Amino acid sequence: MIKTVVFVLVSLLLIGCTGTKSFEGTLYSIGENYFIVDCSHEVKKRKNNVEDISYLCTVRITDQTKFSDEHGNKLSVDDFTEEVKVKVILATPQTISQRKESRDIEAREIILLNR
Repeated sequence: MIKTVVFVLVSLLLIGCTGTKSFEGTLYSIGENYFIVDCSHEVKKRKNNVEDISYLCTVRITDQTKFSDEHGNKLSVDDFTEEVKVKVILATPQTISQRKESRDIEAREIILLNR
């Protein structure tokens, strides 16, 4: 009985600690220290009855954010333009949902896809 309770508690803890580590989307706009990226697929994969609207994530860029292409070649922020497809690797895993606060994230790396 105690083993079952411990197993359930550990399982719940692990489920609560998991989150998105990365996602892909279209780069909609570029700001001073951030990108706006379509993260709709990531939001919608967690729910079945999500409205059919686009969800945008504010991806914060820091001095530690790395930029590369899908082959691992180093890039700079200037190599990115609107409407390209990118993969965003988060600084820390987190749950991305319909809540606007959950869609303000920090990037560890941004990868330019299909260059």
